[in-house]
Amino acid sequence: MEENNNKEILRKKWMKKRKKVAKKEGDIKSKIISKKILSLKEIKESKNIMIYVSYRSEVSTNKLIISLLNKNKRIFAPYCIKDEKRMEVVEIENPDQDLEKGAYGIKEPAKRIRNNKIDPKNLDIVVVPAVAFSKSGYRVGYGGGYYDRFLERLANKTITIGINYEEMLFDTVPKEDHDLAVDMVVTDKRLLRINK
Repeated sequence: MEENNNKEILRKKWMKKRKKVAKKEGDIKSKIISKKILSLKEIKESKNIMIYVSYRSEVSTNKLIISLLNKNKRIFAPYCIKDEKRMEVVEIENPDQDLEKGAYGIKEPAKRIRNNKIDPKNLDIVVVPAVAFSKSGYRVGYGGGYYDRFLERLANKTITIGINYEEMLFDTVPKEDHDLAVDMVVTDKRLLRINK
């Protein structure tokens, strides 16, 4: 229980820190991170990419989604099924039309397109948000466990990329036995290849 309390305290502290970073330099840093993502050979070689739709102080993904759609990538966005604590993904073709406010006030695929959900095993790449990452690829999320459970459902070949501001990258973060590390972490200052 000690571990969870610590994680909760750190999460709150880090959320505040991220908010400050986002307010000060979020746009600039998000642009740099997007550029790095677009130049990755793994992105160039992939077809099916899931990207979170940014919310509040997260690294902005709005322009990145549009850039990838313009490169003829198939883009998938997640949505939460709150009562089952589960996340699914659906292809979006036009963010303006295909996204609406969903669970937790975050933009998600509209209900009218959700019957097109795909098996997460078909994704080539998943771009993952977090409050903070460690240099070994572990993440502190928002405490709902949605991503932890979702990442377990991916195929072994799927590449997971965590993105965040450099200030939110730490030597270590609290982790539990079931936590999965991402394969890469991209910040505005560096690219860490962890598992791939």
